[in-house]
Amino acid sequence: MATLSVGEKLFILRTHLGINEMEFGSIAGSDSQTVKAVERGETAYTEAQERKLRKRLRLEGLPLSEEECIISKVTFYNYRDFIRDGNLIEARKIHESMANIGNIEPCDPDMVLLFRMFEAQMFIAEGAYDTAKDKLDDAQDYMDKTNNENRYHYNYSMGLLGCFQGDYDSGTAFLEKAYEILDDNAKLLPEDDMRLYYNLASCYTYIEKPHKAMFFYRKVLQSHGKDRVMGFHIDLGTDLALNCIRANQLREAKKLLDKYVIKAKSTRNGVYIGRVSFCFGYLFEKSENWESAIDYYNQALKNFPKDLDNYFASLRHKIYCLIRNNKFATAEREINKAKDLCETNELWPIYFEAMECYLSLSRRMGTPNEEACKYIEIVAIPHFRENHDHFTALEFCKLLSRHYDKISNSEKASQMKGMINEIYEWIFC
Repeated sequence: MATLSVGEKLFILRTHLGINEMEFGSIAGSDSQTVKAVERGETAYTEAQERKLRKRLRLEGLPLSEEECIISKVTFYNYRDFIRDGNLIEARKIHESMANIGNIEPCDPDMVLLFRMFEAQMFIAEGAYDTAKDKLDDAQDYMDKTNNENRYHYNYSMGLLGCFQGDYDSGTAFLEKAYEILDDNAKLLPEDDMRLYYNLASCYTYIEKPHKAMFFYRKVLQSHGKDRVMGFHIDLGTDLALNCIRANQLREAKKLLDKYVIKAKSTRNGVYIGRVSFCFGYLFEKSENWESAIDYYNQALKNFPKDLDNYFASLRHKIYCLIRNNKFATAEREINKAKDLCETNELWPIYFEAMECYLSLSRRMGTPNEEACKYIEIVAIPHFRENHDHFTALEFCKLLSRHYDKISNSEKASQMKGMINEIYEWIFC
């Protein structure tokens, strides 16, 4: 929409409210001829008259002139920045000062929509996901009519909402749309690129598409890596290394980890040290250097608190390496400890029950074990895939494929090979 004068906006508001020129003039303390002249841009109201209009029409503090729109837009982005920085007290102050923003919608819908997008982000930050969704649903109908700036913020906000609600597939799809808009409009929001890249990288890491995750992590590091705080920089580096390992780019992963292990140790923060240790363990696991992998997973376990998912992930990988290294008795002891530790956890018991089945099949690969196979096939693999743990699902599919080959069940072996191809297609497409 082209920039409108104050008079043109007042005309739109007057007709929207169904107020005739005489009534409008009485509000402002003028006659109908003055109203017409103001709306045509031939004259302007005095400050006193405009104050009366703003008060009666509940437009106080809302932008009408071009200068006011520029100032308000700066305020809106300050509002957005407070939300992103977690300063919700200051964000709420701006939100309350703009309570009547909807009153200017007939003459400035893009301005109102921009505020609504940031308002939705505030509700997401506060955990009021249903309210945020209502705001975004209301905005959806305007997407074909609004500008690229608002389309970007709509898709970005929908992406955030999906991720916060655990719907990473939807979240990633919306963030990708935001990226397309930003990519096509390079000067639109240059300050937004790092956050968008980081969110996309995190999403692709979660849903296990390593090449896409690597692409966006590299963009973050190239664009903004040097001025990040140490902890965030370590997170970026280890996440990139993790995806390099998943993509079998082991040499690059090793270079990254050699660099970030020094940074992690300098912080003396157990979680950072644990993350780097875990990645080293995963690197050696991928190389089938089981002893070194176990050593690094032990280091990770010493540094992670026992209630963190990272702790259980390290323990699960350590048990896998013990089994692959034919240390079955040690693996069995670790599984029993793990099952006791996570008995009240909703996610991890299935993992360690599955590891018990993995151990049972590995000990007697050529002996039919219907119970273990059934649990892995019906419970474990669907659970892993549903929770976007495709690499773990892949390990168990390969195990069953080897087992079914050993016991000459060609139909089941073929079925597992088909599932392996399906998972590879998901990960690397």
